Amino acid sequence: MCKNKNLYGFLFFLLFLKSTSFCFGFVPGFNTVGYFQSESGTNSRSLKSCLLDSNKKIVTVGRTDDNGADNHDGLIMRFNTDGTLDKTFNGTGFIADDTVTESYFYHDMALDDQGNIVAVGRTNKKNNDSNEFYRLIVRYKPDGTRDPLFAVGGVEGGGVIKVGIAGLDFHELFGVAIDPQDRIISVGRCKESTSQQVRGLIFCHQNNGELDTTTFTGDGIIQYTSTGVTSSLFNDVVIDSNGKIIVVGQVNGNTGRMIRYTSSGTVETVFANPGGATVSMLNGIKIDSSGKIIVVGAESTTGNGIIIRYNSNGALDTTFNGTGFVSAEVDGLNSKYFNQCFIDGQGKIIVVGQSDELTTNGGDFKALIARFNSDGSLDKTFNGTGFINAETRSGIDGYEYYDCVVDEYERIIAVGRSNEATNAYNALAVRYLSNGSLDSVATWSYQNYASHWKSLGKNLSFLG
Repeated sequence: MCKNKNLYGFLFFLLFLKSTSFCFGFVPGFNTVGYFQSESGTNSRSLKSCLLDSNKKIVTVGRTDDNGADNHDGLIMRFNTDGTLDKTFNGTGFIADDTVTESYFYHDMALDDQGNIVAVGRTNKKNNDSNEFYRLIVRYKPDGTRDPLFAVGGVEGGGVIKVGIAGLDFHELFGVAIDPQDRIISVGRCKESTSQQVRGLIFCHQNNGELDTTTFTGDGIIQYTSTGVTSSLFNDVVIDSNGKIIVVGQVNGNTGRMIRYTSSGTVETVFANPGGATVSMLNGIKIDSSGKIIVVGAESTTGNGIIIRYNSNGALDTTFNGTGFVSAEVDGLNSKYFNQCFIDGQGKIIVVGQSDELTTNGGDFKALIARFNSDGSLDKTFNGTGFINAETRSGIDGYEYYDCVVDEYERIIAVGRSNEATNAYNALAVRYLSNGSLDSVATWSYQNYASHWKSLGKNLSFLG
């Protein structure tokens, strides 16, 4: 009787997965092996940012240098839910974009309410080793073509913004968000020509690509300066529920900084770093469903990554780990830094970056992904430890995750790069089940997927 119960449970589970797959898009196995990893040879590719579009497809941006080490193309890839490239996007599933004379490099992206992809980064002359970078914003339609209604009359004939600023030697964008007014808020850095001072940059563009010179600072641009600040840069940006702009980055080459601006570009709050930690850099930021602000980066005293949580009023949230932050080794977790975070449907915090653990090959470090409970403790239901020092296969020197996103089934998609002994980078996208298992056909079993569904609170007791 017991055997029959388990058999019936197993058959019911198979029917459950089949119906879920066809009706809701749940497909066991991401690209069969659980990950996508490009084969670069002597060329380099990396993925810096990822999002899910309205069709649950995975959109990523980064760069490739298939045209030579100094000739980067802006790389956009779109994956189906099964991990294969979506050939309805540009006919190939990817775009490697540049011009005849200029290289493109994408650091981040946002999706607007029309499904358009807004990619930001930098452009520079090909075969040019100087630091003559210019900010780059390109908008693509959902089919992968440039949007001709964006930046109409620009140097590329629409779809592209790459305009220099008088008095600046270079400017580069690292983060982007779209506010409730459909304005494109992008952040990064620039260098002042005379003093050579590096300054944090914020641009505010209207939906058509023109700078917002009427409601944002008078010219649509902020170059961050403040008393005691000799240099600055901004790495990421979010828009809160009130339409205010929150940016994170670094000042003076060694101190993390977070600032909240009003929608018109006026400084409202400079957030204090937590006492008891030396925050050297802030890389990523998210806002949870209750309005609390989670930021991640690096802490120089311990040499580890740091997670900080603030209340919406700017005060540290001491319900998080008792101090408002987590840094240093925790239950075996040892990180170099965190690049980005994501809040899943259960309020848990996923962080990605680089581990302090060397790869099997011994050449460089492993990628790191960890999940924390909302109280700041490691979530031991993830991989049994709360974290994974990741490498997808042997023979690779090093790995790093730059960004992550969680789908409706609480599967975690992490993107980044692996690097070979030739120092060539491979673009990397990996999907994990909520229990920390690699979402591969090889690990597919009803017990494994039952564990995944049970971790989401589903009642699958019929499986025994």
